[in-house]
Amino acid sequence: MINQRLFLLACALVAPAPFVAAQEFGVVQAQGLGVLQELNTCDYLGVPGMTLASDTHCLQLRGGVSYELELGQFRDEVVIARTSHDTKLPVGLYGVDWNTKVKTWLKLVDVSETDFGPSRAVIQIGTEEEQKFWGSAVGYTTDGPMASSRGSNELKIDEAFVEIGDATKLMIGKKGSVAIFGNDRPFNYLGLFNTSSYEGGGVGIDNDSEKIGGHVVHATSRLNNQWTISGGIEAIGSDTGGTGVASIAYNRDGLSGHLTGLLFDLSSADRSWMLHSGASAYFDGFSLRSAVAYHANAKHDGIDRIDAMASAEGRFRSLTFAVSSELIHDGTLFATNFIDYGFGASVGFPLHRYVSGNVGTRAFIDGRTGLVTGQVAGQVNAVMTEVFAVGAEAGVYFGSKIAEQKVAGAFHNDVVGYVGAHVNVTPGGGVTGHLKGEFNTEGGYKLTVRAGKEFK
Repeated sequence: MINQRLFLLACALVAPAPFVAAQEFGVVQAQGLGVLQELNTCDYLGVPGMTLASDTHCLQLRGGVSYELELGQFRDEVVIARTSHDTKLPVGLYGVDWNTKVKTWLKLVDVSETDFGPSRAVIQIGTEEEQKFWGSAVGYTTDGPMASSRGSNELKIDEAFVEIGDATKLMIGKKGSVAIFGNDRPFNYLGLFNTSSYEGGGVGIDNDSEKIGGHVVHATSRLNNQWTISGGIEAIGSDTGGTGVASIAYNRDGLSGHLTGLLFDLSSADRSWMLHSGASAYFDGFSLRSAVAYHANAKHDGIDRIDAMASAEGRFRSLTFAVSSELIHDGTLFATNFIDYGFGASVGFPLHRYVSGNVGTRAFIDGRTGLVTGQVAGQVNAVMTEVFAVGAEAGVYFGSKIAEQKVAGAFHNDVVGYVGAHVNVTPGGGVTGHLKGEFNTEGGYKLTVRAGKEFK
């Protein structure tokens, strides 16, 4: 009898062990459901974040909600530099302008193994509802500009594509471009006037150009963890008629570079093409970077365009020095219509353990008119806590282009000053907040409030 009791007690003590061991290895026996292998499947496929799993598939979930409010007088603008996309400053002329925008997005990524390597099916959907109000439109008739407008809040598909492969990947569907750019942003803190006019702050092309991405058939391949090649057809079926893309990039031991070729308007007899190259080199104490984009028949008028940029940064004790220059050439390869130039420089320095500052300047010379636009500014940034960071900036715009706009009645002064300040909040949990105020001496101002949360 005693032996039987000891045996039953031993069984009772040992019985939970399989359950504990199963938990450690991510395998739990659920009554009536069989074996769940959420952790094993996703860990095996190397999928991080919020996931759901079956025996052979891992589903990754990401998403977010964001809100933005802009309030002020910022819609009426005056051109201060004729860059690739005109550089403008807001002026206060009429009533208050405002924007309010809500965005939501959800991204689902299914990952599984195939005979050709890992495969992914990616779907990203979202909504964007935006309302705008133009203060300058008040009092206009129905033939004048609209006083307000409302953006669509319909559900739209941002990405929907299939990807298969490991070192070499084939992608088909709707997604971003595989064209490789980069290595084309100046080191100085103000940047340069022309590069700043592009979305993404580079040379030659906007990152969100309608001529790349969209409906695509393309592939990428990684060679020896140093070289990457990519190519395919993008923007298929769009108004641009499709774009052929080919890129090669190198990245190792502090040296990175790329060469990208783009053939636009594939279905048109009047095509244009672009070569984009850039390189960065990082050494102990200093860095170098240069980039150039050559766009043949850029505006379908037989005129070619060259955007070039060079920048250097050096660190001496606690100071960081940076200088940059840019050149924009419009004409044929051997005949020049005009050349624009730009220059910039800055010095960064610590003010305290958690406080840093920058002072800088930049200038742009319009090759057509000879008019000059200049800017001098300084900023201070401080990390107050792990949650709060603040910053402030003040500066002036000046030059013969500003003076010309004063003569034309667009500005009240031949020097335009401005001040701005911001607060960033990152309390954790994927939550972010941003508050920014800007004001200039021509009456333009804007208050921006942003808040959002992402999960992944």
